[in-house]
Amino acid sequence: MRRVLPFVALLLSGVVCTTGVAPSLTAAQSATPAAMPATTLTLVEHNERMTDIDVGGDGVGPGDLRVWGPNPLFDETNARDTGSTTQGSCLALNAAFDCVLAETILFPDGSSLEIQGVQPGAAIPSSRTITGGSGRYLGVSGTIAVAPTDDLTVWTKTIDVSVPAPSDGTSELVLIEHADNLTTIDLGEPGSSAGDLQVWGPNPLFDVTDSMNTGATTQGSCIALNAAFDCLTTETIAFPDGSTLQIQGIESSAAASQRTIVGGSGTYLGATGTVAVEPTSDQARWAKTFTIVLPASPPT
Repeated sequence: MRRVLPFVALLLSGVVCTTGVAPSLTAAQSATPAAMPATTLTLVEHNERMTDIDVGGDGVGPGDLRVWGPNPLFDETNARDTGSTTQGSCLALNAAFDCVLAETILFPDGSSLEIQGVQPGAAIPSSRTITGGSGRYLGVSGTIAVAPTDDLTVWTKTIDVSVPAPSDGTSELVLIEHADNLTTIDLGEPGSSAGDLQVWGPNPLFDVTDSMNTGATTQGSCIALNAAFDCLTTETIAFPDGSTLQIQGIESSAAASQRTIVGGSGTYLGATGTVAVEPTSDQARWAKTFTIVLPASPPT
């Protein structure tokens, strides 16, 4: 959790806070996409933890928020808990609760998939986009077909993962965030609770020695999954030349965490990779170690 006090978030921390989400979250992942075939995986979510927040105050309407997880993911037969979890948030577009979704699936080995898309409010099938991943899913893309039961308690997710594009190797960048600008909004139950929101930035990013302002900035938001403020993070790193990195993932409230680079622009067009994030005890500084994988041929 990013507490309401000056803190420096390490560069490129675009993820979600998750102390209680998955013990393997902080496991180091290889940043070089391994050769893997296209694959289809079916997982069944048990929707055990979900909170709706009436942001507008007049019943369900645009801007209301739904957060869930960590929810267990069972195998295709719905008989065995795989140890994987899903967690995410969805921002309502209308009174039917059609919503814009951001989701992270965490696997027992520490790998992850980052997902975005539009989810219907009704119990009907829909499709979402895989925007990136980490570990064995580093650099992947693909789609997820989602089919809920009528009562929305069980969601069958058919995940089609595409092979990563060839890479041009990896590079590492370490930046130190000074958490100068941070605001927490109490949207859920009074006090810290699921659905609360933190926004930050633009916060300066210093070099690895924390002595020189690089001119890069971090800005983002984190939606709490629980009272501990483990949260789902989306973050943008903006560099002085106009290049950017886009980050998504789970941020832990009390420990180091890892997030996924889901894209970039300029120098980082087509980038994938990971960001290892470690805050100081007072969360005034956040050391961010970026492992960046660039495509062998930049997208045109």
